[in-house]
Amino acid sequence: MDDCQKSQSQHWSIISSPNGSSNANFLFSVSAASANDIWAVGEYDLTMGTPTLTEHWNGTQWSVVSSPNPGLYNMLNGVAAISATNAWVVGNSESQAMIEHWNGTQWNIVSGPIPPSQDYFLNGISATSANNVWAVGSYVPENGLIQTLTEHWNGARWSIVPSPNLNPNGSVFEAATNIPGSKHVWAVGTTSPLSGGANTLTAYHC
Repeated sequence: MDDCQKSQSQHWSIISSPNGSSNANFLFSVSAASANDIWAVGEYDLTMGTPTLTEHWNGTQWSVVSSPNPGLYNMLNGVAAISATNAWVVGNSESQAMIEHWNGTQWNIVSGPIPPSQDYFLNGISATSANNVWAVGSYVPENGLIQTLTEHWNGARWSIVPSPNLNPNGSVFEAATNIPGSKHVWAVGTTSPLSGGANTLTAYHC
């Protein structure tokens, strides 16, 4: 029985966490492989540029862990922790998607497929095992109408999986979750109808 189960008054508590700089610092996503193996990711601001920010909880405290920055402006939007030697993060560097992998020692950039676009982004990621990882986001084709982007890791490589676009005016996936023990995946985001505004977007893959 853990401390929360023992306590009669369950509540949120602020836990101290480090910053990457004295300027602005942001954490956008968190994922846990166990109670003493948790990752949080985001970005922080310098006078010139925004480096990635990755922080790790070891069961006692949060600490900043170095992560690659291929460009001047970088950010990490999503993280999926699988085990102590296997975690994934997705984000963007300049105007292109970025995928990084934790091997138990360090974060490394992993090449991913490139959609037919110069501008493409990954916003969320979910994993149920070492060979079943999904990343979602968007890309901008030549017609300029943003389209959903989904990518899958099968344990050996990343590949683009065709995904739906509800409205011709633009659709974006922001987050995904895949169901343990199955091939079922949910993705959520926003779609923009021709009439204007923005509507919710939910999609299902099996």
